[in-house]
Amino acid sequence: MIMVDQSGFITFVNRETERLFGYSREELNGQLIEVLVPEKFRSAHPIYRGQFFKNPVSRAMGMGRELFGLRKDGSEVPIEIGLNPMEAEGEKFVLVSIIDITERKKNEALIAAREAALESSKMKSQFLANMSHEIRTPINGILGMTRLILDTDLSQTQKEYAQIIHDSAESLLSVISDILDFSKIETGKISFEIIEFDLNYLLENLVQIYTNSAQRKNISLQFHGPEISTLYMSDPIRVRQILNNLIQNAVKFTFSGNINIECRILSECEEKTRFRFEVSDTGIGISKKSIDRLFQVFTQGDESTTRKFGGTGLGLAISKRLVDLFGGTIGVNSVLNKGSTFWFEIEMIKGSPIAFHSFKEKNNQKIESVWDEQRFKILAAEDNQVNQIVIKKVLEKLGFIVDVAGNGFEVMTALKKDQYDLILMDCQMPEMDGYETTKNIRKNKDIKISKIPIIAMTANVIKGDKEKCLDVGMNDYISKPIQIDHLRDILRRWLPAN
Repeated sequence: MIMVDQSGFITFVNRETERLFGYSREELNGQLIEVLVPEKFRSAHPIYRGQFFKNPVSRAMGMGRELFGLRKDGSEVPIEIGLNPMEAEGEKFVLVSIIDITERKKNEALIAAREAALESSKMKSQFLANMSHEIRTPINGILGMTRLILDTDLSQTQKEYAQIIHDSAESLLSVISDILDFSKIETGKISFEIIEFDLNYLLENLVQIYTNSAQRKNISLQFHGPEISTLYMSDPIRVRQILNNLIQNAVKFTFSGNINIECRILSECEEKTRFRFEVSDTGIGISKKSIDRLFQVFTQGDESTTRKFGGTGLGLAISKRLVDLFGGTIGVNSVLNKGSTFWFEIEMIKGSPIAFHSFKEKNNQKIESVWDEQRFKILAAEDNQVNQIVIKKVLEKLGFIVDVAGNGFEVMTALKKDQYDLILMDCQMPEMDGYETTKNIRKNKDIKISKIPIIAMTANVIKGDKEKCLDVGMNDYISKPIQIDHLRDILRRWLPAN
């Protein structure tokens, strides 16, 4: 509180004024009020003061402008003031109430920074979604068409060329997926889907895939694991991704000898099991000084490794972050030029018992045998012309009758003309996208239309995409590039022959 007379002189200050401005009462009493005004505002202040005393009107705290006060030490402090005119013994005074709004300013700055960060995160998320769609859509076309070419009668040379194109596209997809995955983790958009799955099948399938890669380099690849008689609850895609990164590196950096993949049960209770996975190789190994930074972003064993072997240097960093998100641990033991053992430990929740089957029986099961008695008709909604050809050819090869629609309006038109057993729905289409089309189908009064199983086909793999698809009424979700085995599983799940 400061009392100022009509001439602008300070006649009284309280203790809080001393604390705020750093002056004693004796130093302030008798001084012009402008002593507390920053120099850049000082010359204009007497004019405002004079105008106030000509028409003295109370101004409540918070009604005026935010100002700055000048402390004794020369520093400025943001303040808000209230003014109350007074009279005593025929003289006019003004009682100035002052509050320090430094903390409020800090909070406002924090709120603004938070809003800016949220907006930035939203923009990053949208950018990732767009990039995911724009990149994966053409790669889906490349992989799909080369797969179709490889299934035709080719000369040995043609087959080799087509296989090189397919393998190159797979490598490109792997690099892109690494970059997008890391970006999703950094922006908190990584998605986990906790479902029941067969760990035996996952491990044996990975071993089968990499056995061929190892054999091409004359490397022995072996797997050791316990008999697992229970399904487990976790995210099989992320578990597979971690193992895939470790096995892929072992094959890449090993030129002779062997690779051993091991799964061990560390501890077990009624509800959970803690697993340890190890991938050991006799490859180039890693020096002690390089191990400490091995799981950091964009790093490999040494600077020459990237140039010699390629890669983004993101695989191990992504693996570590995924293991961390699982609540597990990851590490490595290695000797330069002798080999490495990468390991990680995670817990999984026990599910239901595994029905009797063998991996070979499961792997060799033909989709045609499930649907021999009836040819189902599928409507594939896809706006990209190359991907229209791919999905149509793949589905026809599997024995289905297929119609193609380029947007939501064409889907609705097709449904009026014909009956379909299932719809594969691209999410991003012009004129009417897959989300809006699905809403319209689910609202249809004809139950034969409204109850059709709808499977989302999308190149977006951002957290929340699946939930968005399910929220509008789709039944399931398959991401591009579409893997035929995954497509088979989805169709088995939703076509009535099951």
